[in-house]
Amino acid sequence: MKIGFLYDAVYPGIKGGGEKTLFELACELRDRGHECHFFGMHCWDGPADVVRDGLHYHAVAPNLPLYGTDGKRRIAQPLGFAWGVLTRLGRHDLKSFDLFDVHAFPFFSVPAFWLVRLLRARRLPWLLTWLEVWGRDYWTRYLGAKGVLGAWLERWCAWIAPHHLCISPTTARRLGQLLGVTERRISTIPRGFGASRDMQTLAERVPGRVVIAGRLLAYKRTDLVLRAWPAVVKDMPLASLHIVGDGPEMEALKAQADAYQVTGSVRFFGQLPEREQVLREIATAELLLQPSTREGQSTVVLEALTLGTPVLAAVGEETAVGDFLGDATATALARLDVAADAAVWAERIVRLLSNPAERATLATAGAREVAELGWREHIAPQVEQLYLRLCNPTRD
Repeated sequence: MKIGFLYDAVYPGIKGGGEKTLFELACELRDRGHECHFFGMHCWDGPADVVRDGLHYHAVAPNLPLYGTDGKRRIAQPLGFAWGVLTRLGRHDLKSFDLFDVHAFPFFSVPAFWLVRLLRARRLPWLLTWLEVWGRDYWTRYLGAKGVLGAWLERWCAWIAPHHLCISPTTARRLGQLLGVTERRISTIPRGFGASRDMQTLAERVPGRVVIAGRLLAYKRTDLVLRAWPAVVKDMPLASLHIVGDGPEMEALKAQADAYQVTGSVRFFGQLPEREQVLREIATAELLLQPSTREGQSTVVLEALTLGTPVLAAVGEETAVGDFLGDATATALARLDVAADAAVWAERIVRLLSNPAERATLATAGAREVAELGWREHIAPQVEQLYLRLCNPTRD
């Protein structure tokens, strides 16, 4: 098959979990004999159209900043990307493609693609991939009155797409409940995961070390952990918190750590240049925290579980992390309701740091879950079969 992926952020120019796992999917499909093309912002050095390691990259928009100073997505970025899709995607021979996998986010690009396809290649099979589903409540919390437009656009995207691919059961459930998509139009296939060569280096765990890794945005709630941290170090004076990542919240979080007088036990690393450095931080920790209220899957959680590092995560309606921690009964200690306050987080962190046997139980359950997400053995074949079915509906 000749497959097109339409997504604004392209790995490795933008190193988010969604971007990285899409890149890994394309690599797996390439290795299975398929031709994969990325259509996104110009996130790489060199010309707008380039082939690297057997993957095809096409820039349909400049590399626009994703976030404003307030940590929220800039409206200019999705509009600029949508305009690029509308004006530049049609320059490519769309009729030569067997299928397009269009990411729902950042939404404005979906009607742009729909129109270009209608004018240039109306028989081209396509599907919409959902990393998350927001729904009207979240839109209005995020943007206020302007969120009504976003909620309408999200629902319209769900209505026009012939088929939907969700990366978690939580996302699939929300797609049906909040956007009214029927079950027969939804396929649920998680993004895959596997230990790569740079995950093979063994690192000795540091007693009391806790790590958070990811972009420092408000909904990631690193501030909640900092509010909990004084109580943690009161009970465990040798505990240390490593915060890996960068983002709009960095300076506010540093000021918060200073105000709580915990700078001696909290270290900010910023964006580490090499993935192996991030993995080493996770591998040397006794616990990884994921307090985010909104996650489609959370690659860093899968990395931690692969490295044998237990996870403590927020679970709730808008985050799918709980889908990937392992059996809910066996991993009850790994789960805190999103409504849990800093005191509850502090108590659970202290309990897990104090109890190696409980940490081992969580790590073992999580490792079993990750083993079912192997790209080559499990996930890539499922995605391949879905694509083939959509290309050839008579196969059913």
